[in-house]
Amino acid sequence: RSLMSNNYGPKIVTDGLVLCWDAADNNSYPGSGSTTYDLAGNNNGSFINSPSINDNYGKCFDFSGTNDRIECVNDINYGSSVSWEAWAYRYSSVNVYNMFMGDNYPYFSMRSYGDVLFSTSIAGQQRNLASLQSISNNTWYHFVFTVEYDGSTNTTMRMYINGLLERSVSYAGVQTNYGYKFA
Repeated sequence: RSLMSNNYGPKIVTDGLVLCWDAADNNSYPGSGSTTYDLAGNNNGSFINSPSINDNYGKCFDFSGTNDRIECVNDINYGSSVSWEAWAYRYSSVNVYNMFMGDNYPYFSMRSYGDVLFSTSIAGQQRNLASLQSISNNTWYHFVFTVEYDGSTNTTMRMYINGLLERSVSYAGVQTNYGYKFA
């Protein structure tokens, strides 16, 4: 079971922003219904298998770990250089992969092994980046994952946890854009 939210600071930067759902922002989630509205544009999300809203942590999406999710109405074409950001909190590990973003490439999960996994496709091959630090239950984490194509031959994947660079790795080729559908 995990939570996700991002309304804990000043206004968000929207320049180049493709998707932003925020349970604590009434413009994104008005407090009822099964739709969350995209603060960045037209990628509204539909609740699948009844995720809930948790008011205990400043109002956030609460996923029980039983295949509930928010599904994008439109495919999101994110290009060869992109970053994803999320606040996540895991109550407990219910299976090997506690997914908190994605169900196809790219995806991110807090694994029962204690690490965080970021996975995407570069040059048609699955490429993974796992954290070195262990992720604890009952703790909020701020994650940023970036993929940066140098415009020529290499793509660098980076993982930041709580504002610090955790790991970085480079691969030959460019990221494959699958038209991201889930969060």
